[in-house]
This record gives sequence, structure tokens and C-alpha cells, in this order.
Amino acid sequence: GDRIDELLDLVDLADVGDKQAEEFSGGMKKRLDAAMALVHQPPLVFLDEPTTGLDPKARNRLWKYFQRINDQGTTIFLTTQYLEEADQLCDRLSVILDGKIVATGSPADLKRRVGGEILDVDLEDGEDASDRAATVVRETDIFDSEATVEVTEDGISVTSENARERGTDLLVALRDEGLTVTGFNIRAPTLDDVFLAITGDEMDDDQAVTGDEAATAAEVER
Repeated sequence: GDRIDELLDLVDLADVGDKQAEEFSGGMKKRLDAAMALVHQPPLVFLDEPTTGLDPKARNRLWKYFQRINDQGTTIFLTTQYLEEADQLCDRLSVILDGKIVATGSPADLKRRVGGEILDVDLEDGEDASDRAATVVRETDIFDSEATVEVTEDGISVTSENARERGTDLLVALRDEGLTVTGFNIRAPTLDDVFLAITGDEMDDDQAVTGDEAATAAEVER
């Protein structure tokens, strides 16, 4: 009926609605599961990575649908590896690592755990320059004692309560070290920063976070 057609279109399966599910890929089956869970408009829905395999436009359409049924009284519990999705949709979320919950709270609460703001600095000359810049941060008192520095693909990221106030001092110190800054940005923490901070504390440096090892469980409550 119309309800079925609406849901198949919502999860981007309208063009294969006449096919057997056994012919579907893994991602298509997950989206079909999501549509099936929503058919009877239940008061509580559990969804496992419902937007896997969707393009950004289709994903945003499904997000809007989740928000609409939540406004109408449905509580949604979902797992996702898209941290933007958790940030956009959930009232509370838990970070799961190796099958264990390692952090729980609202997105705002978890971001506050990172502490302060994040200063991203892009540098010329690749990894060597990044390592030298990180050493400058660690061996000087430019930032507060709780500040952390991470070497990134393009340079370094510094998390500090006084990142905004002392950012210029860092630029001067990097210049004195003979390093060339090509980009400079101060921003608030994101859930990506939260996730990396939490899983980084829980894992060895050479252990990768894969889809099977780490995920986010998000709850959208009425």
C-alpha cells in the first residue's frame, strides 16, 4: 500500500520493491530492516545502522523522518558509525568499544569531556614538520598543563582550554622553529574528537578502530 511505498522510497529501495530480499546486498538488507521496523509506527524502535549505504541526500531524508516520528512520540534506539548522525539525532549516546560501553551522555556532555577548544594547524613538509611542531607544544608552556597534541595527516591538533588565547603564541614558536604554517583554525570539539579521545585511551597506538570494534549507540527519546 501507500505506507509500504513511502517507506521503500524513504530507504532508497523503491526501484527494487518487486525483487526478493535474498538478492539484496548487506547494506540494502539493513535498510529494508529499518523500513520493516517502521511499518506499524511502534512507540519504540531499535535500528542497526539504518543509513548504511545511503547517499548523503537519502540519509538526510531518513534523518528528517526519524525526527518527525520522534516528535510524534516514538523513541528510537539506533547503532551507527556515522558520528554526525548521532550528533544530529540523539538525546543520549553511548560509545561502544570491543562490546563494552566506555562512555555515555548527551552529545554536549561528551564534547565537554574533551575540554576546551581545538586548534588545527596545517604545515608544510609533511610528517617531519608535524613531529617537530608537536614537540614544540609538549616542551613549552604555551598552553595549559592539561593540553594535548595530536599529530595529524596535515599537521597537528592541539586541545586546550586556552587554545584561542594562545594560538598566536604557537604560531610564533613554530616560526622560530623554522616551520611553515599553511593553515590555522580554532573550533569546538566534535563527536569525532570525542570518539578518538575515548578510543585512544582504551587502545594501543597501533590498534585500529574498525567497524566491528567500535560503534556508537544513540537514543532519540520522546
